[in-house]
Amino acid sequence: MHRRIRVQGCSGSGKTTLARELAVRLGLPHVELDALYHREDWRGAEPEEFAALLDAFLAGAPDGWVACGNYTRHTARLTAEADTVVWLDYPRRLVMARMLRRTLARVVLRRELWNGNRERWRSLMRHDPADNIVLWTWTQHGRYAHTFLPQWESHREPSSAPRWVRLRSPRAASAWLEGLAREEDGVTGTVRLAAPSDVERLRHVEVAAGEAFRALGMDPVADDEPPPVDLLLAHVSDGTAWVVDSAGAAVAYALAGVVDGEGHVDQVSVHPEHAGHGHGRRLLDEVAAWAVGRGLDALTLTTFAEVPWNAPYYA
Repeated sequence: MHRRIRVQGCSGSGKTTLARELAVRLGLPHVELDALYHREDWRGAEPEEFAALLDAFLAGAPDGWVACGNYTRHTARLTAEADTVVWLDYPRRLVMARMLRRTLARVVLRRELWNGNRERWRSLMRHDPADNIVLWTWTQHGRYAHTFLPQWESHREPSSAPRWVRLRSPRAASAWLEGLAREEDGVTGTVRLAAPSDVERLRHVEVAAGEAFRALGMDPVADDEPPPVDLLLAHVSDGTAWVVDSAGAAVAYALAGVVDGEGHVDQVSVHPEHAGHGHGRRLLDEVAAWAVGRGLDALTLTTFAEVPWNAPYYA
């Protein structure tokens, strides 16, 4: 269960928006680290002051919290207590478009941010990224990716703590939020990238899913061998294999790739014991978000039109 969540990502990626939504859905308090650091008239909080404000928030949230921001100094307790880290890894073009719209709206409408502070026109004219949020976003986008990628890679195994969730598009973020809502409603299973330790389980899911074809008189399909280990490991390495994880075990999976310059769904399989919960649709949503994040114009799928469980895709 996600109860102590830290949301990170480049400025303009939507950390605060996602964090607020998470807090509302989970009934948890939310803190924006910028609000703790930026005091009146844009004065930066002293280290002891920032740490004290953060400690006070955490002390008042014993049942869980959602925090957003990339601060690394004086956030050791936050990092130590987090059970989930959400990384918004959106393309630079999307982040910059969002940042420009957000900043112009704040300046024109004189929106208050934290502790009476507002964006200023003159800041947008400055050439120092430290004083110009738009330039800061442009220059820091790659640095954040360089910083967060090794951390995400070191936490890809399901048993790793804290759990890292890498979301590469707003659509992927929406799908993940939907998965959380399903968990809260008692429908188990979250979508995540597959790890090497999942490979044998994926082969088991494929064999079990194939048995459903036997009841339709499609024995050759049921008798197909599951995907070879090296193929599955290649997809895992490329970040093109996703699973629905229920209680630490994969119960459904999807594979994708690029064919003729377009995204292609290579495989979607759901264990029969976990059918009927929308896992296949959730996996396809995840693959679609991956295709969007890669800038692919289309996503194709080749499968059997006549089997009943594929009917929604041909309606």
